[in-house]
Amino acid sequence: PDRGETIAEVARTGATKWEVSRFLDLKTASALADKDRFPSRRPVCAGFSKDGRHMLVTLFNGGLAVVDLQAWNVVKAWGKDEIAQYGCGFVTSPSGDELYVTAGDQQSSWLYVFDIVGEPKLVASHNLSKYGRDAHGLAVDPRGTALWVVHRVSSNVTVHPLASIRQADHQVSVIDFVGKTPDLVVFAPDY
Repeated sequence: PDRGETIAEVARTGATKWEVSRFLDLKTASALADKDRFPSRRPVCAGFSKDGRHMLVTLFNGGLAVVDLQAWNVVKAWGKDEIAQYGCGFVTSPSGDELYVTAGDQQSSWLYVFDIVGEPKLVASHNLSKYGRDAHGLAVDPRGTALWVVHRVSSNVTVHPLASIRQADHQVSVIDFVGKTPDLVVFAPDY
């Protein structure tokens, strides 16, 4: 039985009609078979490669799966020791070449940088736990120079210059308090 470990594709079949066109059962994906690395195969949130061929899906108890949308199967995966649990924030860089993903819980915050030109590659992992807890919403500023990450448990924001985001020692600015338990960040049109 489905325990929420399925991805459903909904497609337009007419001018106004939508239907479920196919399902992908992540329990049967050989790339996710190791239960130690993938304690849950429940998909949480998703983002896409630049060409739209691959979908990156965070997994509930940690990990991330890459689904080839043409072959309709999991072609690559990172386990819970590589991608933290509760990953949900996804945003694409201004060029469309990178995808930024957040994850975290009551004690931690993480930011991941994926190269999404062709098959996705993890190019940087940043432990943000000393700056905030429970990284969630994120957005690139309208000038395309910095990534802002909201941390729900610590009620703050970290700002990451995009020019150095792939570097292990990139500098992070912190806005200490932005309101209790913020979830998302958006920018006004006249930023």
